[in-house]
Amino acid sequence: MVTACNYPATNGIEVLTDSERVRRDRRMILEWFMSRCGHVPVIEKLAAEYGITEPRFGCGDEECILCGLCVRVCSDVVGAHALGFFNRGTTRVVSTAYDETSPKCISCRCLRLCLPDRMHQDRGRRDADPQGTAPRPLTPVHIPFMQAIPHKPVIDRESCIHFKTGDCKICEKVCEVRAIDHTQTDHVDEFDVGAVILATGFKDFDPSCMPEYGYGKYKNVLTGIEFERMNSASGPTGGRILMAAAGSRSR
Repeated sequence: MVTACNYPATNGIEVLTDSERVRRDRRMILEWFMSRCGHVPVIEKLAAEYGITEPRFGCGDEECILCGLCVRVCSDVVGAHALGFFNRGTTRVVSTAYDETSPKCISCRCLRLCLPDRMHQDRGRRDADPQGTAPRPLTPVHIPFMQAIPHKPVIDRESCIHFKTGDCKICEKVCEVRAIDHTQTDHVDEFDVGAVILATGFKDFDPSCMPEYGYGKYKNVLTGIEFERMNSASGPTGGRILMAAAGSRSR
């Protein structure tokens, strides 16, 4: 059987995609797949559709189905060209050509299903730390923590493929609002203020009895609980710190 893509496109060509012969050959291919990756969900689902319950060649325990996606990502996206296919038949594997590491290799562990592994690690970290106090997530584009001000994503240069290899920029291509700019650099904003008082205390306290602080008279004098509420992403200002201008009676 020869696939349709091996034939030139001509008038009158007939392509059969669901004949009994095609389905028979597909069942054979699925059994070959299962002999290597018998417990991969997508393979199990396809096998069930073709009525395969006990493959003749047994069920292997490998996770990699040799789809080649990691090889293409390594070459076309990362630009490292470190991965490739080696051997044929049942001994075929994805590996590196040499023991030396490519200068552009970012050690993404794609040989062992890198993306799902990273997702599981990130999900486990979030489940174990619902308050968001753990180190930043593994993704290069992320919001530093839930209560970050401003509540906007940033690019981590240490984990971004572009800053490691000069290639990729997939985030720039898929961002619909064109918000990605790899040429931006960090900068520090300075503000002139008269005074900042931080008094955490141990329990709620009504400062109205201490007129020297001006609580209730000046809009910019807040309690710790009031400031925490303003600083919350679910607060009335959506996490934005809004203070009254000098002499103003409203925020």
